[in-house]
Amino acid sequence: MQKRPPARQRHLISASQKPWTCRILGLMTWQEHISIDPKVLVGKPVVKGTRLAVELIIDLLGKGWTQEQILDSYPNLTAEDVRACLAYASEVLHAERVYPLTPA
Repeated sequence: MQKRPPARQRHLISASQKPWTCRILGLMTWQEHISIDPKVLVGKPVVKGTRLAVELIIDLLGKGWTQEQILDSYPNLTAEDVRACLAYASEVLHAERVYPLTPA
């Protein structure tokens, strides 16, 4: 069994590492808010119960929209849904591997 990290390191645990750990520490996991279904938006990740793609939410944030503006425009979303979109994007980027190409 894995030991709990010291208090000063708890914030470093990502939601994807150990969902049970996140529940113990009161952290949200993106899996609770994001779904991937081939029958919905051709399998793009969406906020559960909606057809709003994670990509849309991230794009809006990238364009300078505030969380409040997003929630006002999409009243069926919650603040946790927006944070879950960010957590999902973070996990995908952490898993990405880049390999430099060497000239032939």
